[in-house]
Amino acid sequence: MKDFYKYNNYLLKQNMKDSSIYSYIYYLRKFLKWHEEVIKDPFNKLEKIIIKKYLKSISTDASKSSINNYINFFKSYNNFLISEGIQEDMVVDGTMRLKQAKPKVNKDNTVNEKFIENLLQKICSIDGIKNYTMLNLIAYSGLRAAEVTELTLEDLDFDERVINITGSYEKKVPMNSHVESCLKLYLKEIYTMEDYLFVNERGTKYTDTGLRWILRKNCPDSNITITTLRDFYKLKLKEQGYTTKEIDKLLGYTTKHKSYLDKSLKEMLTPSEFAKIFNVAPITVIKWCNKGLVKAYRTDKGFRKIPPSEVKKLQAVR
Repeated sequence: MKDFYKYNNYLLKQNMKDSSIYSYIYYLRKFLKWHEEVIKDPFNKLEKIIIKKYLKSISTDASKSSINNYINFFKSYNNFLISEGIQEDMVVDGTMRLKQAKPKVNKDNTVNEKFIENLLQKICSIDGIKNYTMLNLIAYSGLRAAEVTELTLEDLDFDERVINITGSYEKKVPMNSHVESCLKLYLKEIYTMEDYLFVNERGTKYTDTGLRWILRKNCPDSNITITTLRDFYKLKLKEQGYTTKEIDKLLGYTTKHKSYLDKSLKEMLTPSEFAKIFNVAPITVIKWCNKGLVKAYRTDKGFRKIPPSEVKKLQAVR
C-alpha cells in the first residue's frame, strides 16, 4: 500500500501546489508508520475509527489548523484509494473538521501592520531570531517560502540594498530598512558559515513546509498563512504607489504580463506532462526546475509551466 509514487502523480493531476504535495506525502508516511507501530495490522484501507484514533494521538502537539490539514489529507487519500479501486466507500467527511477562531483579517484578506508586528515579536521571543528573520523576509520582502529557504549569504547585497533571487527565474527584491536591520542582527547573533542562510537543527536547509509549520505553531487558532504575509507586503507596496505590474514583478508573478516567444502559457507543459517525455517521475522535474536545469514559469496562482523549447534543450544535454 506504500505506493507513494502513484499518490504523488494523483496529486499532480489535481493541480496541487508543490508545498501541498510534499506535505501530503509526509502525512502519508507518518500515518502509515503509526499504523504499523500502533495498529499492528497491515494497512488495507482507511477506516473512520482508525483515523479518529490517529488524530487523537497527534492532537496534543498539533493545532486545530494542523488537525484540519491532516483531515484534508485523509480526504484526498480516500479519493485516491477509491480511484484506484482499493476502497469503495468515503469515510472522511466535513463533520471531522475542528472549528477555528476567525482570523483577524480585513475585507481584502490582509491583516493590519500592528497585528503583523505583534506576531513577529511573539515569534522572536518564543522561537528566536532565526524564525523571526525568515518570516520577516516574507512579510516585509514578499518572498515565497521556497525562496527564503534557498537563500545564501551571497544573495544579500547590503551595498545595493537588494536581495537577489536566483534559480529558474531571477529577480531583485528591494531590501527596506526593516529587513536590513533584521538580517544584520541575525548574521551577527546567530548565523554560522553554511551553504544556506538558514539551516535547521539537523544542519540541513529548511523546507517551505517547515517554514509553514513555524507559522502555524505560533498562530494555532488563526487562518494566518504565508499567503497572508505576502498579501500584507502587497498592500504595503500599493500604499507606496507601486503599480499592479510592478507589484506582480516583485512577487514573482511575471507570467501575467509577459509575452512568451515559444507559445502561450496555456500551451506550455505541466511538470507531469514534461516528466512523461523523459520517462521520469514528476517530482524529478520539479527538482530540475528548482536547480535551474529546466526553465519554468509560475502562473499567478503559483503553478509551474514549462515552455516546449525546454524539451529540446534538455534532450541535447542528456
